[in-house]
Amino acid sequence: MPLQIEFKTAGADRGTLRVRGLPEVGSEVLVAVQRLADARYLTMHGLWDEAASWFPCPRVDGDDPAVVRFETGTALSAGILGAAGEPLRLHLRRRDFTDFGPLEVRHPAPIHATAPIQAAPPVAPESALASPDTATDPLPDAKPRTPALQPARRHSGWRWVVLALCVIGLATLTWRYTTQKTAEPIPPGPPPPAPAPATGKALADELKRQNLPPAALFQRATLADQSGDCAAAIRLFVEAANRDATLADGLARRYDGAAFQPSPCFAEPKADSAMVWYERAARAGIPHAQRRYGELLLDETSAGPVYRDAIEWLRKAAAAGDAAAASRLAALGER
Repeated sequence: MPLQIEFKTAGADRGTLRVRGLPEVGSEVLVAVQRLADARYLTMHGLWDEAASWFPCPRVDGDDPAVVRFETGTALSAGILGAAGEPLRLHLRRRDFTDFGPLEVRHPAPIHATAPIQAAPPVAPESALASPDTATDPLPDAKPRTPALQPARRHSGWRWVVLALCVIGLATLTWRYTTQKTAEPIPPGPPPPAPAPATGKALADELKRQNLPPAALFQRATLADQSGDCAAAIRLFVEAANRDATLADGLARRYDGAAFQPSPCFAEPKADSAMVWYERAARAGIPHAQRRYGELLLDETSAGPVYRDAIEWLRKAAAAGDAAAASRLAALGER
C-alpha cells in the first residue's frame, strides 16, 4: 500500500516530512521528488530532470509512534514549495527498502484575531435609581434634628504631658541612632547556575541561525560527532554539505567504505549515503568525487546504462588529472 506522506512548511526554506506506514528506519533516509505531470524528478539545483536525485533527510523525534518525521534541507524544501499546486510523488529509499507515496503540502494555518470584548454598561448611581419623591421630599412625620452637644473642654495640663512624652521619645530615638553600631552588610549569595549548553536539534538550529560559514558548521559537526551528539552532528554535516560541494565530498568519505573511520555517529560504512554526497560533489567538478562515484556505480553493475554512466565519470576524473581514475579505465579496457 502506498505511503501517506505530508510536507509541512516551517519557514521559507525549512520543512518536515511526516510519513505514515513506513517501517522502522535509522537516523536518515534518501528522498526523491517526482512530478506526476511529466514524471520528472527534482534536482539539487531546483530543476526537473528524467534521472532521480536523492536528498538525504535526517530523522527527528515525534510524539506519534505511527508517524516517522524527517527534516528537509534548504534545496529540498525550496523545490517542493516551488512546485506548489502540482501533484507530486515522494520516493523513499534505504538499503533495506524502497517505497513511495503521494506528497501533500501543508502550510501553517494563519492566526485569526479574536473579537474584542465589549465593556459592560456603566451602572447608574443609587441616587439616580431613587424615585423623585423619595430623593427630594422629606418624610411627612420627620422632626428637625437637634444639634449635637459639644464635648466639654479638657484641662490644659494634658497638653504639657503629651508634649513631654514626645520630647522623651525623640531623645531616645536620637540616642539609639548615634550609639548603636552600624549593621554589617549581608554577604552576597552564590551566583545562579549557568544554563546547560544546548544539544541535539536545539544546538543545530542555534548554529544555523548564526549564519556561520559552511566550513565552521562542518567543524562544529565534527566536534558533536566526537562527543556523541549524533542528532546535532548529522544535521550540521548535512547543512554544511548542502552549501559547499567540497564539504559534500568530505561527508561522503565518512560513509565510504574505502576511507571509513568509525566514530560515535558513524558506526559502519553506508554506500548509498556515500553515493548521494559523491554525486553532488562530482557534479560540482571535484575529481576525487567523480572517480569514487564512478567506482561505486561499477560496484553495482558491469553492463548497461549504469555501467556507461560510471565510465563517463571515470573519464571526467581522469581528464581532470586523477591518476587512479586513468588506471581504472586502463584496467577495464576503456579509453
